[in-house]
Amino acid sequence: MRTVLHVALQLVDDAKTLLTPFLPRSSELVHQMLGGTGTWSDMPRVVQVDEDGAPSYPVITGSYDGAARWASVPLPAGAPLAPPTPLFTNSTPR
Repeated sequence: MRTVLHVALQLVDDAKTLLTPFLPRSSELVHQMLGGTGTWSDMPRVVQVDEDGAPSYPVITGSYDGAARWASVPLPAGAPLAPPTPLFTNSTPR
């Protein structure tokens, strides 16, 4: 059971890494819930890129000098977790 839960948490951590450019605030919350310290990643920005003779196009980029890396980083076994809280809530107006 411990192994299954550890693998599930590792998958959540890896999903956090993949979704950071698109869900930066939620990824930061997941980072904190999984025992991470400091800032996970700065906010991304959209910039227009021009290539020789081709139309310009938008690219999502940012400063990734912090903890965020495009790699799976093993979660330490037995690390304490923050109490779970919802990342998303249903805020549909009635």
